[in-house]
Amino acid sequence: MKQLLLLTFLPLFAFAQPPDYNLNTIKFIQGDSTCIISGFPDSITLDKKPFALRYYCKVYNSKKGKFYSAQVAILDNATDTAFAKVGQKLEDIPYFQMGTGFASIKGKGYDTAFVSASGHHYLFYENEKDKRVTRVATHPGGVLELEWRILALNHDGENVSFHELRTDNLYFVIFIDQNLNGVIDKSELKIMKIKFR
Repeated sequence: MKQLLLLTFLPLFAFAQPPDYNLNTIKFIQGDSTCIISGFPDSITLDKKPFALRYYCKVYNSKKGKFYSAQVAILDNATDTAFAKVGQKLEDIPYFQMGTGFASIKGKGYDTAFVSASGHHYLFYENEKDKRVTRVATHPGGVLELEWRILALNHDGENVSFHELRTDNLYFVIFIDQNLNGVIDKSELKIMKIKFR
């Protein structure tokens, strides 16, 4: 009796594993709770306590001019979010224009987040000495999982703890320029309303 030999040819890409992350995902983490944001616009509710924002970005490389970063404006007025929209150039958005990035404490980043319609936080990681956020993990292709811990706020020019905050809503406009073209492309913008309880 003849035996039937069956050969199966699998394409090479069948063995490639998809990444266990999505570049367009933003996470808000408070205590043991994680809110995963992939839609836009979106809203979440947090306690008036410190929290962290986690995102994915390539390594910032100042020598090669590859300025991968997250730019985050924190606003207390919903109408100010209208400046940021898909197709808009950064230079046309008041709080993302060149020179509007807030200074940070060298090597420590921004423990205190500024609520302001006239500037933004410029979050990057180049190495352990030159960084404004914490590296959580490194993924294939030079993609980093990065975390910004917000311990307090500066609102109306005054440093305040979360329980001293005089508003129940803040709006986060988050832009990560994945292709470094200076324009907000469809998947690069998140606008979040945070409702504090």
